Amino acid sequence: MKPINKYLTAAALATGMFAMGTSALMAEKISLRIGAGHPVGPTVYVNVVDSYFVPEVKRRVAEETDHTIQFVEAYGGTIAGVAETLEAVQSGLLDIGAYCFCFEPAKLFLHNFPYYAPFGPQDSLEEVKIIRKVYDRVPALSAVFEDDYGQKLLGLSLWDNYHLGTKVTWDSIEDAERHESRRRRAQSALA
Repeated sequence: MKPINKYLTAAALATGMFAMGTSALMAEKISLRIGAGHPVGPTVYVNVVDSYFVPEVKRRVAEETDHTIQFVEAYGGTIAGVAETLEAVQSGLLDIGAYCFCFEPAKLFLHNFPYYAPFGPQDSLEEVKIIRKVYDRVPALSAVFEDDYGQKLLGLSLWDNYHLGTKVTWDSIEDAERHESRRRRAQSALA
């Protein structure tokens, strides 16, 4: 198992148990509502929750405890939309929410720092390691979830980086600027 997945699963299990209180620890069956505004399929982070996180937590609960766990999975905005998941967990509509910080620009502005760094790493593993280092060095980033929203940050996932599509080949910003300058001159000549 990859280290990030191992820690994410352990954190989720511990957080889920802690959040439910000691009376739930006596329960034979634990039920949690987990959701995301995006659907399973085109969205990588929701796919990871659906295909890895949920089955792994179920497996570990079954193997390591006397309990069973059931997830009520609510993806694609069935309980909360993409800009409502933080609030859905805060209000208790969801027990666990998966969401992109980019949809909480007012509340989680600082967490959007990967979007503001242009031309970031193309390798997802490299990028998540860098982002994890930032969170480790700036504990206030994780603390805001508990302090302001009554939540625990369980893990970080990545959103696909933005790519540029062009009709012409270019290898540098200067090449792109030259192509754009030619395009504008041609457009002006036609006007």
